[in-house]
Amino acid sequence: MEKETQIYHWKRFDLIERDMVLPNDKKITHTLVKHPGASVIIPIDAKGNLVMLKQFRPAINSWIIEFAAGTIEEGEDHQACAIRELAEECGLAAKKWQYIGDTIVTPGFCDERLHCYLCSDLMPAVGEMDEDEVIETFAMSPQEFEQAVVSQEIIDSKTITSYFKAKLALDTQRE
Repeated sequence: MEKETQIYHWKRFDLIERDMVLPNDKKITHTLVKHPGASVIIPIDAKGNLVMLKQFRPAINSWIIEFAAGTIEEGEDHQACAIRELAEECGLAAKKWQYIGDTIVTPGFCDERLHCYLCSDLMPAVGEMDEDEVIETFAMSPQEFEQAVVSQEIIDSKTITSYFKAKLALDTQRE
């Protein structure tokens, strides 16, 4: 039997302490961040380029290159979140959407599940960024993306994981 205690609440996240029994019957108290989940969007433009963000991330006090992504709002499903975040962060909408599955980025301390989407047939859209978002959009080819991963210009784990998940899904569809 698990007992949970909320230690802290911020926005849509909770810091929880949970008494639990591991599969080896050892009893522990585990501290985790409970997260409502998020969606990651891989927009592909008419030229086959990836629409990327250069975003300032206050948590690391630095700019990173990443795909658009955002936390699921209360009562929102993950595709609605993806559609909203594409408009907010990229100023785009898409006619074609493909769900490519989910991934877990930091299971050591957080239960966040990322739902990954490919989208294409892009058009301009209006969305409002969060107050702490400082974002520039640009396009890069898949080859440039892979080189940026190798050169450590792209280090964001959700972006790297989602890209290779998409690449493998597309390769499987072509077979």
